[in-house]
Amino acid sequence: HIDQVAKILEGYESYVITADYNTCNFGLLEAFHGHRMANNAENELYSFPSTKAGIDNIIMTEDFDYSDPYLGPEDHSDHRMLVATLTRAVG
Repeated sequence: HIDQVAKILEGYESYVITADYNTCNFGLLEAFHGHRMANNAENELYSFPSTKAGIDNIIMTEDFDYSDPYLGPEDHSDHRMLVATLTRAVG
C-alpha cells in the first residue's frame, strides 16, 4: 500500500502525511521520493510501545522542516501519537 500512496503523490509538489505505516523498516518509506520523516532510523521513536517499534510517522516533502518530535501519552490507543512542529519554507 505504501507504493500505491507514493505513486498517487508523485504529481504533488508538497504534502504532509501522518499515518500508522505498520513498518519500522524505514527503507520501505523511500517510495516517497524527496521527503523527510519525523520518525527515522537516526531518531526512532517507539510509537507502538508493546513491541518497541516506530511504525507511526509523519512524512513530508522537503519544503517542510520539522522539529521537536515526541510521543504523546498512551492513554487512548495501543499506539502513542507522534507529534512534531512543522514549518514550511516561504518563497
